[in-house]
Amino acid sequence: MGDRALWDTLLREAENLDAAGERVRAIEVAREAIAAAKDELPPTDLRLAEAYHTLSSLLVDPSEVADALQQEIEILAAQRPASDPAIGRILSALSRALLAAKRFDEAGPVMERAIGRIKATEGPNSESLGLELLVMGDFLRYGGRLEDAELRYRQALSVTEQLRGADHPDVADILDRLVDILAERGQSDEAQLLLDRIHQIRG
Repeated sequence: MGDRALWDTLLREAENLDAAGERVRAIEVAREAIAAAKDELPPTDLRLAEAYHTLSSLLVDPSEVADALQQEIEILAAQRPASDPAIGRILSALSRALLAAKRFDEAGPVMERAIGRIKATEGPNSESLGLELLVMGDFLRYGGRLEDAELRYRQALSVTEQLRGADHPDVADILDRLVDILAERGQSDEAQLLLDRIHQIRG
């Protein structure tokens, strides 16, 4: 019980320190909790994943957040069923942290994993999927992969139309992105048609 009680006690202490506004000390204690948990628990124990989740919620540096989330994901993927939607959500959070840390080579594959997992667990027209497709489109666009970005934007558009309706402002926002892509690719006729639709939605 000793070591196990220690990691659990430390984790609760980290949460209490954070609630009291002592973030730096909370991070130190959360790291101590993980070290204690590693000594006591199997490497794929879900309680260790909980400790990494707590640490990631405390950290500020996006690269450190990403590292903690990656550890959590590895454990969850080994222990949770493929139908568990939590994994898709954490993959999504991981992709954001990697983007913020400018770890772009890692972010792309993680976003693809998140899209696949969310689609499988939440269905083809979930809000989470639409958002992930939109972020992926932005990522591809700024990486110069315009054709791939267009595909993801169109997929995001389809999901958003299903969820919000064809005349929702969120639809116009995605159409804006598509107009820019089409203009850059020299498809001015379709770009103009989408611009007309945007004007109709926004009045």
